Amino acid sequence: MILENEIDLISVATESGNHFFIALDLIKNGLNVIVEKPLALSIDEANLLVKTSHDNNVKVCVCHQNRFNVAIQKFFDTS
Repeated sequence: MILENEIDLISVATESGNHFFIALDLIKNGLNVIVEKPLALSIDEANLLVKTSHDNNVKVCVCHQNRFNVAIQKFFDTS
């Protein structure tokens, strides 16, 4: 993968079955990554992402969306 512009961080928010493969490719290319849950579909895949991020001196983290959390919904309720 070749990116034309300098990018500090990429968020992966695709279908959950694709998170691991996309994140792994990005990490191998030296990019910091935020992945929507789940990080991966197995512990082995998750561990590989963490190891690969250490090996490539980048960060990887998981985001748990709260948009359906009752407190968040009440906060944004305008009715």
